[in-house]
Amino acid sequence: MKERKLLLTHYKQKEAAFLMENNRLMHIWLSNSTKYNIGDIYVGRIKNMIKGMEAAFVELAPGQVGFLPFSSFNPKTVLNRSDAKEFKNGDEILVQVSKEPLKTKEMTLTTDVSFSGSYLVLIPFSHGIHYSKKFTKDEKLVMRQMISDAIVQLFGDMDVFLKHYGLIVRTNAFSAPEGAVAEELHDLFHKAGSVVSVADKRRVFSCLYEEDSFYKRIVKNHFRRENTEIVTDDANVYKLLCTQTERLPELSDTIRFYNDAQITMYALYGLEEKIKEALSKKVWLSCGGYLIIEPTEALTVIDVNSGKTGKSQNKLSSEEFHHRVNCSAAPEIMRQIRLRNLSGIIIVDVLKTGTENSEKLLSMLKKEALKDSVETVVVGMTALGLVEITRKKTEASLYEKIKSEKEQENET
Repeated sequence: MKERKLLLTHYKQKEAAFLMENNRLMHIWLSNSTKYNIGDIYVGRIKNMIKGMEAAFVELAPGQVGFLPFSSFNPKTVLNRSDAKEFKNGDEILVQVSKEPLKTKEMTLTTDVSFSGSYLVLIPFSHGIHYSKKFTKDEKLVMRQMISDAIVQLFGDMDVFLKHYGLIVRTNAFSAPEGAVAEELHDLFHKAGSVVSVADKRRVFSCLYEEDSFYKRIVKNHFRRENTEIVTDDANVYKLLCTQTERLPELSDTIRFYNDAQITMYALYGLEEKIKEALSKKVWLSCGGYLIIEPTEALTVIDVNSGKTGKSQNKLSSEEFHHRVNCSAAPEIMRQIRLRNLSGIIIVDVLKTGTENSEKLLSMLKKEALKDSVETVVVGMTALGLVEITRKKTEASLYEKIKSEKEQENET
């Protein structure tokens, strides 16, 4: 039996995916409630420059705007002027959705357009090849040679390719079937070419590229062929994924359609209860301690408590006892961050220990952070013993998405 299960189903009105590892829920993904998906590419028009914020509001359709930071300025994406050195009001520009709308904020856009596959990310108007930080030294050497061979095979010359494109090699490229990485590079190149070649000829508000559907995107980003089974109770999703087996043959023996009339997939895997747990303020630890998780407007606070473990401290010193609880809390803290899709600034109030044990705890947290597909940084520990963590925000948290779903239900 495979240890990872990717469950594709629905949660109320939203498309949903659940990642289980050894029967523990590790991730929940819910689809957006808007028609704009992360990865979509448009010809937009700058409506309003905000010099003080070093940003602009860009229209993607009449009345629909996105927020574009100037830090992503790329002169090659200005379509109505060939000599652009900065943005101007009224400019027609090539933009990509990089973050979905969050609370009262508009969606975030970028001119650093890219095309993502299961193994690679191709970036037009860029340069250089970057490799996943999760590669070991030996894996990186192997991937360098594989990518070099694929580029020379497809383009004839590495320098010609790097003049026009940048490339990110994702972690699971190392375990890809033979030839799959080169094939994906070829596909991404044609996708990029079909957008870049027509961008300056298309009308403003045109959508030049739509990212894969929710389920295809989840499989592309989170399927691991060596140990993942995909299960869905939606016949249409099952048919959709079966059509992908020509491009990704490793999917063929991992997709299963669940149609047991006696018990629903939700009941079999206890998904309803697991969602409640993922929204709960209190999370019990295996050692008997617990976490209190409090999201606020500015940041998220996680408090580590000894709980029932105090009764079984026995002969442990206070230092050893606190360190034991902190070590039990570390992997659960990082799991909860991923599961709830917490982001921005996260402050963890751990139990107080000495310098040596504090360093050990930080090392554990940093190791756990590497399991996250979203950029997560364990910054350090303050003089007051608070651990500072930052996590990149691209989507609303699980709580925000479910709250939004409930608000929509109340409106109807």
